[in-house]
Amino acid sequence: MARVLLRLVLLLCVAYHFQCCTYDEQSGTALACATAPLPATAGSAADAPGGVVNQGGTGQPAVFAVLSDWGGQGVPPYSTAGQVAAASAMNTVCAAAPCKAVLSAGNNVLPAGLPAGAEAAKARLNDTWSAVYGRGPALALPWYITGGFRDWEGNVSAERAFSGSASSGMTWHYPQLWQSVQLIVPPAYSTLQVLLLDTVTLLGSMGGDKAISRRRLLDFNSADEAPPVSDEQRSWLETELMASTADWLVVLGNDPLWSAGAAGPSALLTQWLLPLLNRAGVALYIGGRDPVAQHFKPTAAAPSLDVLVLGNGAAGNASQAASLPNAGRCPEGALAWSYGASAGFATLSFAMADSGDSNATLTVSFWGEEPSAALYSFTKAATRAGKQAGAPAPAGKHGSDSGLLLLMLLGGGTAAAGGYWVRAWLAGRAATDAEEEVPKRKARSERTPLVAAAADAPKQFNTFSL
Repeated sequence: MARVLLRLVLLLCVAYHFQCCTYDEQSGTALACATAPLPATAGSAADAPGGVVNQGGTGQPAVFAVLSDWGGQGVPPYSTAGQVAAASAMNTVCAAAPCKAVLSAGNNVLPAGLPAGAEAAKARLNDTWSAVYGRGPALALPWYITGGFRDWEGNVSAERAFSGSASSGMTWHYPQLWQSVQLIVPPAYSTLQVLLLDTVTLLGSMGGDKAISRRRLLDFNSADEAPPVSDEQRSWLETELMASTADWLVVLGNDPLWSAGAAGPSALLTQWLLPLLNRAGVALYIGGRDPVAQHFKPTAAAPSLDVLVLGNGAAGNASQAASLPNAGRCPEGALAWSYGASAGFATLSFAMADSGDSNATLTVSFWGEEPSAALYSFTKAATRAGKQAGAPAPAGKHGSDSGLLLLMLLGGGTAAAGGYWVRAWLAGRAATDAEEEVPKRKARSERTPLVAAAADAPKQFNTFSL
């Protein structure tokens, strides 16, 4: 009898343009839905390919350039030929599809960080950063920075002291060892949150701004000898990830989560960080160290997480990319692509839907020293469906004034055999929720300062509106 009534209710919902779903009573997960969607209206996501609406340019993808281990070399001219060529290519790519910011996963000054002394440090950063990337107007962008193990062999305090400094239109943002950057993207004011980690201190190998032995820096592969994880950064990271309501989450750190190159993955980092990234629905983890570019596909341990290695910012290593000395320490079958023939970088292109992020996509493209075509690309759908405006909601999300019609079967609200609730609401309800969410997000973006406040704030949260 319960099943007969259930079928009748679903048929009525379809006939009257309701959307009806059966939900698991314990988890609130939608098990099945029947719907008769109303025709698409002008200006909806159905009007444009891929669900992206171009509203005077605001519907264009938001593009970010990403690189790691790009910090030149230790002898004049303090840059490499590959780095200069890749910088030129990055300027061309960002001119064709304007980039919003540059993200660095560390090793910003090679081979051993900035020298002591303010003037010497300033001169070296000018030679390695300003003189190389400042040549192209398309790279006159905010640069969000984190440190790597090479930076810690020198003067990390000097790198941070340049935070807020501008050169050739570029702005260096490195106020804290770890920071969170929130990017707000019209037209739906969708959010992308990027967490930049200091994996050197996260893995417990920080001893202050002093030279750290190569053994301590590189000996992360043995869990027995690895130092303890930094409690302060670990607590911050857990809080940021689990409290985030961003539509997309991306995490950067110099140590790779997976790498088939010579240094390979960090056992300690993988054991602790991978489950956390999976629980938070992180879309990408981007690391460096090894002088290769690699893409690892999602695995059973983290089915929404793609892992990138971008350690070829200054130079590649074709031998490592081909021989894959640590492939056996990475998940079997996960390595999708490996490259080391030249220096390079990547772009992240976020195509945001008009009404929430149901149709949002992320395209990752790897580039070398030649900007005419990407070396390799892949596209993925949004991974944090439960955080997105307009997603089918568990019981109680809309409250008593939401227009939700709650239809309970058999008096007690549950079907005797399955223990399910049947809930029905007008098909336009989800779209209306998304429309209501847009001005709220816009208001939040206008209340938030565009650039971080004090550089000495204990925890930095940078926000700028695109």
